[in-house]
Amino acid sequence: MVFGVLAQLAEFERATLIERTNAGLAAARKRGTHLGRPFRLSPHQRREARRMRSEEGKTYAQIAALFRVSRSVAWRAVNGPVRGGA
Repeated sequence: MVFGVLAQLAEFERATLIERTNAGLAAARKRGTHLGRPFRLSPHQRREARRMRSEEGKTYAQIAALFRVSRSVAWRAVNGPVRGGA
């Protein structure tokens, strides 16, 4: 019986923790906070990557090598959403 009560308390605490976490994430989204991994290129670097791709015709691999990031980060910098005043 004691273990049953402890299991119920643990389940209740877990549910409470999930609720608080989700409420905190929702509040952060409402404030406009970026959630997830940081974007590794600055707005200036993203503008420069877009320029190099459109004007100079550089490949994503070349752009990635210049900024020392992966090709996927270079692709997102050129094609992804514009953030941070870029």
